[in-house]
Amino acid sequence: MGYTKRQLVTAAMTEIGLSSYPFDMSTDQIEQALYRLDALIAAWGARGIRLGYPLPGSPEASDAYAETNLPDWAWDAVITNLAVRIAPSYGKTASPETRSAARE
Repeated sequence: MGYTKRQLVTAAMTEIGLSSYPFDMSTDQIEQALYRLDALIAAWGARGIRLGYPLPGSPEASDAYAETNLPDWAWDAVITNLAVRIAPSYGKTASPETRSAARE
């Protein structure tokens, strides 16, 4: 069993020091990060990186509890890249280690 979309969002938020507990995040924060996750995967798809992730037809149709179908080797890449993308929205800066992992 892999990650759900919400679990990826929670892991990315934890990566930038926002929260280590899902209930500490507001619904709005999770929703905005979910939109960014979907956009990240869509951008990768446009570059030919297809991971089996279920992209919604619209941002409002995204299901936070949907299984992502990501291969296990892609989990860290998605989490760290999402963390780098969402950090500025929350007044955070991704650590050099997170940025390095995202580039890999």
